[in-house]
Order: sequence, then structure tokens, then C-alpha cells
Amino acid sequence: MKWMERRRRASVTRARVRAEAAVFVRAAYRGLLDREPDDAGLKTWVQFLQHGGHIDDMVERIGRSEEFRRRSESLGVLSLPSLSVAAKFEELIRRPKEERRLVILGNCQARQMATAVQAITTLPRPFAMYAGPELWPEVSSGALDLSALFHAHDTVWVQSELWLKIAKRYDEYRSKVMLFPPIRFSGFHPDLVYLVDHDVPCVIDGPADGYHSSIGLLAWKAGLTPAQACELFRDDVFFDKLGFDHWWWFSWTWLMESGKLCGIDMAPMLDSWIRGGCFMHTTNHPKMHVTADVARALLARMPDVRLRPGRPEHFAHDHFRSGPIWPIYPGVARRLGLGEGSYDFHLGTSTFCVDAPVEVIGLSEFLEGSFAGLTRHVRQTTKLDCLEWPRYKALFDEIRPR
Repeated sequence: MKWMERRRRASVTRARVRAEAAVFVRAAYRGLLDREPDDAGLKTWVQFLQHGGHIDDMVERIGRSEEFRRRSESLGVLSLPSLSVAAKFEELIRRPKEERRLVILGNCQARQMATAVQAITTLPRPFAMYAGPELWPEVSSGALDLSALFHAHDTVWVQSELWLKIAKRYDEYRSKVMLFPPIRFSGFHPDLVYLVDHDVPCVIDGPADGYHSSIGLLAWKAGLTPAQACELFRDDVFFDKLGFDHWWWFSWTWLMESGKLCGIDMAPMLDSWIRGGCFMHTTNHPKMHVTADVARALLARMPDVRLRPGRPEHFAHDHFRSGPIWPIYPGVARRLGLGEGSYDFHLGTSTFCVDAPVEVIGLSEFLEGSFAGLTRHVRQTTKLDCLEWPRYKALFDEIRPR
């Protein structure tokens, strides 16, 4: 499909989403605040829904507002977070005890971890609760209270970054907690950056959700066209100017240290993963066998849990495979001994639908879409952290039109 035709169809889809989003926003305001949304609130939440935000998140955030708190107090009811969490915990607590052996808390990787546990053990699939960085303030402050969840389960696997934020509040449950590291590895995809507008909040939309090229971002910031940006995708830029080969060792060291924090020796697993080729879909989306190996390391501390023989995770659904998949660039692939590589970007779907259609685009088409998303959502004056690194600043000065 031609790029302009896809953009035309995407415009029709966005118009429909915009209309539906406004309906949902108005319904949330009427139901929670008993009023119509003001213009600023309507615009903010419509943008949030259009750019990948979930309706449940919008409702919970409106429910955490001071306005809703005052209204709920005047009506003599619990706050929305308390009601939603209490309902979820009530559902968990009513489950049979054998289904309350384990619960998993973490970012998007928690769901994949739960699937891996079900595949490699005889346990029922554990409950996985998403608690990504945007929820850390609520969890650490107690606005989102996890006490009932800790209390109801025998063992709680918590991603180490989350535990550092909440350890003091939930210290009484420390004996139940087992830490697991977030899997991040940039060695295969050193150009990939994930962009979020924290003011809305929403991802900065592009062809592959919030995933963008740092080189493309630099070219856009410098005022180049997508065609001119394509010319920067060459080995001397990758390695001599931006030092992409350093990301391998940085990622290796970071993952080793993250494992140590959780009492897990990552070296044998990393050696095994590397022998099998690329083990990441993106910098923060590991393949299923990676998640399963980390799960096995934790399950080794639970001797009463029986593991299935072989590698049953190979038959489990890899949640991240339906999402964006970043290519290994030709120059990077040759450096790593992984064949020729490509610039084939798998777009995936933000909903991670199993039946999502396969859509792959090339570099020029990807950069056109990325530039369009950046132009819609980012001001040229916006500070972008990755572009503040010395190597990027030097390249920016070199490529910026005089």
C-alpha cells in the first residue's frame, strides 16, 4: 500500500476515533464529576485516547482528581481508586487458595512473565498487575494501595524498579517478595528511542507507536527532510559518530547489574540468549524464551513448584510479537555476525491483538511517518534527552543547514 493512501485511510480512522473519544470523555465527566468537560479538559483527554491512552486509565486519573475527591466526600463514598482496587482485590481474594500462590507486579513485561509461568509449571496462570512508571507515584504514596494484594498471595514477584519505589511502604510483606529485573537490551537496536509527552500524558505517535529512530529524531530537529535523514543511515554515522557499538557492552553490564540486585546470575542466560541470535523484539520487549528463563531462576527458589519438562514456552503466546518489532540495521547486524540485517519495520498493533494484520514498511516510509508524528506533537524548542548526549550534539552541529 502506498504511503499517501495509508495516510488518507489513517485520517479517516483518526476522525472516527476523535468522535468516539469525545463521547467517552464527556461520559466520564458526566458520570464522575456530574458536569460537562471544559474545553481544555476535553482536548487533553481526546488527545490522550487518540494517541494510545486507555479509557480505564483516563477514568482512574479523573477519579484521582481533587475535584472528584471533594465530590465523593460530599456524597460519602470511597474515591475511585479505592473502589476499583478494592473490587479487583475482592475478585482475587475470592479465588481458590491454590490460585493465590503467586502474583506478579511490574511493567508490560509482567503479563508475559505470567504467561511464561503458566507454560513452564503446573501452576494456574498467576495474576499479573500492570504497575508501570506512570503509576509509581500513586503506588508509592498509597493512593493506589496494594496491601490487600500482598496479603492475599503467598508469593509476590515484583519488578526491581517498582520495589525500590514501594519497599518502605510495604516492608511488612518483604518475606513474600521476590524481585525480578526489567529486561532491557539496546545492543541489537541502538538507534531506538521511546518518546512520551509527559504533559498530556501520551506517547508521541509514529508508525510504530512511541518507538522512533534517534537518528531520525536528530534529523527532524535539525530541519532535514525524511529523504535527507535516510542518507544518515550508514556505518560511519552508526559507529564513528554515534558509537552504536558501545551500546552492546553498556546493555550487557546494565542487565548483569540488574540481575544482581534481584539475586539472579544473568551471565549464563545471556550467553545462551546470544548464541540463539537476537533475543529482543525492541529494546524493552524480550522474546518469550528470555522471559521464561528469568521465571525459571525465580521458580528455583520455590522448590514445591513442579516444572514441566523441555521448553514448553516455545508453544506459548509471545505477547510482544504482535507489537512493534524493530529491525537490526544492516551495519549493526554485520558487526554482530547476524547476517545482512534490514530496515524492515514491523508496525504491530498497540492493542497486541493476536489476529492483528502484518504490516511492514521500509526506512523512508518509517521516517515520513515519524516526522509527521513529531511535527504534530513536539515543538522544535522541546528538550529531548537523547539529543543532549555529546555525540548527538556534535552530529547535530554537523548536519544542521547553515
